[in-house]
Amino acid sequence: MGINSITGSALQGIHKGLQGMRRVASDIASANQVQQSNPKDLSRSMVEMQQQANLVKAQVKTLKAADETLGTLIDEKV
Repeated sequence: MGINSITGSALQGIHKGLQGMRRVASDIASANQVQQSNPKDLSRSMVEMQQQANLVKAQVKTLKAADETLGTLIDEKV
Protein backbone atom coordinates (compact mmCIF):
# COMPACT_ATOMS: atom_id res chain seq x y z
CA MET A 1 0.00 0.00 0.00
CA GLY A 2 1.52 3.30 -1.07
CA ILE A 3 1.50 6.63 0.70
CA ASN A 4 -0.85 8.04 -1.95
CA SER A 5 -3.47 5.39 -1.28
CA ILE A 6 -3.20 5.94 2.48
CA THR A 7 -3.54 9.71 2.18
CA GLY A 8 -6.34 9.33 -0.38
CA SER A 9 -8.26 7.02 1.95
CA ALA A 10 -7.70 9.36 4.90
CA LEU A 11 -8.88 12.40 2.92
CA GLN A 12 -11.92 10.43 1.74
CA GLY A 13 -12.70 9.49 5.35
CA ILE A 14 -12.38 13.11 6.48
CA HIS A 15 -14.72 14.20 3.70
CA LYS A 16 -17.24 11.48 4.62
CA GLY A 17 -17.09 12.44 8.30
CA LEU A 18 -17.61 16.12 7.57
CA GLN A 19 -20.56 15.32 5.31
CA GLY A 20 -22.05 13.23 8.10
CA MET A 21 -21.56 16.07 10.58
CA ARG A 22 -23.30 18.50 8.22
CA ARG A 23 -26.22 16.09 7.80
CA VAL A 24 -26.58 15.54 11.56
CA ALA A 25 -26.26 19.27 12.26
CA SER A 26 -29.06 19.89 9.78
CA ASP A 27 -31.20 17.23 11.52
CA ILE A 28 -30.56 18.85 14.89
CA ALA A 29 -31.30 22.34 13.58
CA SER A 30 -34.54 21.26 11.95
CA ALA A 31 -35.59 19.44 15.13
CA ASN A 32 -35.18 22.69 17.05
CA GLN A 33 -37.28 24.56 14.46
CA VAL A 34 -40.18 22.12 14.64
CA GLN A 35 -39.94 21.64 18.42
CA GLN A 36 -41.96 18.43 18.15
CA SER A 37 -38.89 16.28 18.15
CA ASN A 38 -38.62 13.34 20.49
CA PRO A 39 -35.73 13.89 22.96
CA LYS A 40 -34.50 10.37 22.20
CA ASP A 41 -34.17 11.30 18.53
CA LEU A 42 -32.20 14.40 19.43
CA SER A 43 -29.86 12.47 21.71
CA ARG A 44 -29.39 9.89 18.95
CA SER A 45 -28.38 12.73 16.64
CA MET A 46 -25.93 14.04 19.22
CA VAL A 47 -24.37 10.58 19.56
CA GLU A 48 -24.09 10.32 15.79
CA MET A 49 -22.46 13.76 15.71
CA GLN A 50 -19.82 12.52 18.16
CA GLN A 51 -19.29 9.38 16.07
CA GLN A 52 -18.72 11.48 12.97
CA ALA A 53 -16.30 13.72 14.87
CA ASN A 54 -14.39 10.63 16.03
CA LEU A 55 -14.23 9.40 12.43
CA VAL A 56 -12.71 12.69 11.32
CA LYS A 57 -10.20 12.67 14.21
CA ALA A 58 -9.11 9.12 13.38
CA GLN A 59 -8.63 9.97 9.71
CA VAL A 60 -6.63 13.09 10.60
CA LYS A 61 -4.35 10.90 12.75
CA THR A 62 -3.93 8.52 9.81
CA LEU A 63 -3.06 11.41 7.52
CA LYS A 64 -0.59 12.79 10.06
CA ALA A 65 1.08 9.37 10.45
CA ALA A 66 1.43 9.04 6.66
CA ASP A 67 2.92 12.55 6.49
CA GLU A 68 5.41 11.75 9.25
CA THR A 69 6.34 8.45 7.59
CA LEU A 70 6.94 10.18 4.28
CA GLY A 71 9.03 12.83 6.03
CA THR A 72 11.12 10.13 7.68
CA LEU A 73 11.64 8.34 4.39
CA ILE A 74 12.76 11.57 2.73
CA ASP A 75 15.11 12.34 5.63
CA GLU A 76 16.66 8.86 5.39
CA LYS A 77 17.06 9.15 1.61
CA VAL A 78 18.89 12.48 1.86
